[in-house]
Amino acid sequence: MGGAPVDAGACGAPVPAAAPRAAVPTLQVGDALPALVLPQLDGSALDLRRHATGRPLLVNVWASWCGPCIEEMPELARFAEAQGT
Repeated sequence: MGGAPVDAGACGAPVPAAAPRAAVPTLQVGDALPALVLPQLDGSALDLRRHATGRPLLVNVWASWCGPCIEEMPELARFAEAQGT
């Protein structure tokens, strides 16, 4: 049996509420980067604080299927070159 997925909310079925999220801290220019450790493709962890040492740190989240993401790559490459990375 197959078919399209059903949106339970559209059927009038109760949809559980999402768990409340912790407040996201507001950062100002010059604030220390909060702990942010991300998984890498090889399974290791990347601690962004190790790379945020007095230089701009740009984290770009993108997907290969995202047209605007692909379009912005030349600009990001120019930014990286200007930063000496």
